[in-house]
Amino acid sequence: MMDKANIEALAKQVATATLGIGSVASVSSAPTIDSEGQDALQLTIVLSPAFATVLNGSQVVKTMVQVHDSLQKQGEQRFPFVNFTTEGELIRFKAAGNDDRSPFLTPLLFKPRKS
Repeated sequence: MMDKANIEALAKQVATATLGIGSVASVSSAPTIDSEGQDALQLTIVLSPAFATVLNGSQVVKTMVQVHDSLQKQGEQRFPFVNFTTEGELIRFKAAGNDDRSPFLTPLLFKPRKS
């Protein structure tokens, strides 16, 4: 099992490589449990404000897969549940009495792009 600092550093590196420089403000992680009672990870990728408006579904999926695969290559066997949020959403979430380790952090909602 990897430690928290290495998990977060690797996830940020992979997300930045996948989404682009300046896209990721921070990454946080916390242990959780999956639906079968197995140890898992809760990862929250905090996106830079300007980037959050241009993110699309294929980028989200690619990032999730790349993070999972990279962690697994480093020996991390816990499944990573990945959420995306913005700095503003995270501030509002914490102001409501929650913390960024919650597995119930609302995922970023995507607006359809105009063609």
